[in-house]
Parts: sequence; structure tokens; C-alpha cells
Amino acid sequence: MPAEPAPAPEAAEVSPVAAEVPTPGEGAEMAPEGPPVPDEPSEAEARADAMGVKKNDEAESVPLEKITPVPGAAEGEYAGLTGDINLDDAATKLDEVAGMLADRRIIRLLAEFDIMLDRLGIASMFPELAESQSKLIDSYSYALTRVTKMMGQLSNAKTLVDSQKGTMPGVLGEESAVPEPEGDLGAEEETMEEI
Repeated sequence: MPAEPAPAPEAAEVSPVAAEVPTPGEGAEMAPEGPPVPDEPSEAEARADAMGVKKNDEAESVPLEKITPVPGAAEGEYAGLTGDINLDDAATKLDEVAGMLADRRIIRLLAEFDIMLDRLGIASMFPELAESQSKLIDSYSYALTRVTKMMGQLSNAKTLVDSQKGTMPGVLGEESAVPEPEGDLGAEEETMEEI
């Protein structure tokens, strides 16, 4: 036998004050959300419009095909990597990379661009520029920290290689020469010929 449904709860009485407060979507006179948006564009927006600069939500990214590439490696630049390489070569390359990271040239170029936009009065139209500079500073600092750590490790490796005797990978020339045993080698060669 099915159970009888429970009686519907009675609607709670609403106080007269609460009844006068409109709920969202009810009534025409609701308080506006957020600060009012001015009808007139700001001075920077007016300059940007006069120059034909699109707003952030209207602008599209430039296709990669239209970006002029920076010249890549010079002819034969990587040829040295196929020959004999030692720890000094690796240390020199790592020093070059550390110098580039410490220089922060790309960040400086973006700062120059930001100054140009400021002089034109439209820098406020490009908030992405500050964000990209900030991210580059973070990534350059992170990479420089790691590279300097590797420089220390490479220095320790060179010290170990210098203290070792015998052939070791990455060590060329006289550094890898196995020391000759002391004594007369001629006598040993004569014994070998007799056998």
C-alpha cells in the first residue's frame, strides 16, 4: 500500500520590510553592479582611435608568417660541435648563455617599446606588455639561477677530471694520457718477441 504524501509546508510569512526589497531580476529599479562606465572615451582611448589602434578585445594576433625572423645560426656555426669537445668548450658555451640571460636584452627592448607607447599616450591600451615583461623577468631569473648552478657543477667536474689519472670521456690530449709505468720497457718487449 503506497504511503500517503506528506502535507505541503505552509509558506512562511514574509516581513513587510523584506517584501519591499526586490529580488534579482525583479523590478526595474535595481542598483547597478560595478562602477558606471563613462560614455566618453578617455584621452588615451581617443588618441588610440585617432591612430587606428584597436582595443584589446578587438585586436587579433599577428600570424607567425608575418613576423620577420631573426637570423638563425651562421653557416658552419654548429660544425664545432661535431669535432672534439672538452670541458673548457662546454664551460665557454655556458658562460655565453649566462651572459645572455644576465643581459636581459629582450626585456630591455620591450621596455623601450613601452616608453614609445607612453610618449604616444597609448601605453595604457597595452596591459599585456607589462605582463609579458614580468613573465620574462621571472623566466630569465629562473634560467640564470639554474645556469649558474650548472656552471658550479661543471667547475667541480673539471676539478675531478684534472685530479683523475687515465682516459676519461671529454678529456683530450695530454690530459688523458695514461702515465707510463716506470722501469725498462725494452726488456719486456724482448721477452714478448721470444714467445
